[in-house]
Amino acid sequence: MRKLGRSKSESVDINTQRQPGLVGLLETMRAQLEITESMDIRTRQGLLNAMVGKVGKRMDNLLIPLELLCCISRTEFSDMKAYLRWQKRQLNMLEEGLINHPVVGFGELGRKVNEIRSLFRKIEESESLPPSAAEVQRTECLRSLREVATSLSERPARGDLTGEVCHWADGYHLNVALYEKMLGSVFDILDEGKLTEEAEEILELLRSTWRTLGITETVHDTCYAWVLFRQFVLTGEQGLLKVVIDNLRKIPLKEQRGPQERLHLKSLRSSVDAEGSYQDFTFFQSFLSPIQKWTDKKLNDYHLHFSEGSSLMADVVTVAMLTRRILGEENDKVAESPDRDQIDRYITSSVKNTFLKMAHSVEFKADTTNEHVLASLAEETKKLLKKDTAIFTPVLTKWHPQAAVVSASLIHKLYGNKLLMLWSNT
Repeated sequence: MRKLGRSKSESVDINTQRQPGLVGLLETMRAQLEITESMDIRTRQGLLNAMVGKVGKRMDNLLIPLELLCCISRTEFSDMKAYLRWQKRQLNMLEEGLINHPVVGFGELGRKVNEIRSLFRKIEESESLPPSAAEVQRTECLRSLREVATSLSERPARGDLTGEVCHWADGYHLNVALYEKMLGSVFDILDEGKLTEEAEEILELLRSTWRTLGITETVHDTCYAWVLFRQFVLTGEQGLLKVVIDNLRKIPLKEQRGPQERLHLKSLRSSVDAEGSYQDFTFFQSFLSPIQKWTDKKLNDYHLHFSEGSSLMADVVTVAMLTRRILGEENDKVAESPDRDQIDRYITSSVKNTFLKMAHSVEFKADTTNEHVLASLAEETKKLLKKDTAIFTPVLTKWHPQAAVVSASLIHKLYGNKLLMLWSNT
């Protein structure tokens, strides 16, 4: 991980002037997450104001977005649009954390959900009223919102005492989204394909959020692998892909996880609206399926996507196989389709695609230049075999010992079929 960081000689002035200790690290994270200094100051001051008169009350027992809405006024923003965007974010956070994906059921308090949504609308609508009326409506709505939201957030569960635990943001969806966002702070803002020098320190600091957000080692490794992979796709930096591989290898197999973690991971589910019907995803599917889809697309036509060399292809195949094993184990399909079967599918798809394109090109060229199509086809097939042997099959052989034989046999078969077709047309 360290080798991906920028060297000290390459660091910009802001890094060389970093304050020591936790304060400096938090400042680095703020800059990496592109949180403006004014917003940071505003939020800190709002939280300090929220704690006034609440001596002994823990910060994690506060409904932070609600406290910020009450403590920060529009006069602290440079323009109304910035304020409205900020207010909308706080309301969205409250809705996500308090209503949309609760871990703890509402019970009899469920009737208050519609009341909260109505208050959200009134707060937003107040901005279209004259200033005096807007302030009155907003103040009244916030007062009502505090009463309703507090009763929802302090509902007891799993032996908790009311008021001791705040269930406003303990849903998996919001917490993982927040954690995913914080993981993004490991990337160098000046070179997004690199990890910042402080990446290891940031990751260690983020461990302190695990208990609050319900993150486990497995959840972290999976989220981090996805964040790194997404950044690799955006930047093309192969070094990130190697860190993805490291994190995928850290994810324990099902039998290596404790019973409590297995139950926890099984409970983490999400659904996506796909063409009018909701598709249900497990935790691993929600993060790893996009990786599998991307790698499969590239490897199903590896002659096209990795024509310049085999190093990147080797890493992509490794990611594809590791991801496939994790997802296959979740669906109890590991034994049904071993790695070599998947490699067979990659070979079949890519070789067929490449041969068909090559044959079409040969025929088109023969029509325009009067070259002998059979001679050209033989020459191009020979080149394809040579390139396949030199670049691609050595990579695939790691996962399928007979990859070279499978590929060569398929090329010969396609060549033979094409010859028969051409002869029959003459």
